Amino acid sequence: MASRTHLQMVQTYQCPGCLYTPEGESPKSCGKFEEMPYTNACAGHVMGTMIAGQGSLALGMPVGFNKLQLPCQGRDEKMQTGPRRASTLTPFFYDSKESFNFPFNHLNVPVWYKQEGEDFFLKIFHPRLGTHSLCVIRGADKSLIPESFTVFDVAEFEDEID
Repeated sequence: MASRTHLQMVQTYQCPGCLYTPEGESPKSCGKFEEMPYTNACAGHVMGTMIAGQGSLALGMPVGFNKLQLPCQGRDEKMQTGPRRASTLTPFFYDSKESFNFPFNHLNVPVWYKQEGEDFFLKIFHPRLGTHSLCVIRGADKSLIPESFTVFDVAEFEDEID
């Protein structure tokens, strides 16, 4: 069952722009909310905003973390149906830095971060899969990332991101 913090994160970062959630309503009132295992995100979420030639946009996410990764040939064909359809960005929501459990190594490389209030956004690249994960961690900061990794603060160049 989703915690109060996880529901608040879904409402703040996934519900804006979702096809199913009227503005200002809670995730549970849309009729499509279903907690996705391991991510604490909404499995029923569908991004309702598209930019021609660029794909879908997650309106609730900050710049640098709001674009859907375009599918890779082969591997992502099976993702076109089911809970992770092509119009869905699935973040991992963590209600505390203690609950964050991604191991950083050569298979999980942190690349971008941004601090927004008490929430820490982190993009992690998975070179073996050619994909990335988006994590939103409540109460965390850059100290979560080992110094052996060079990670870029999106706030320093977000005006360059289209």
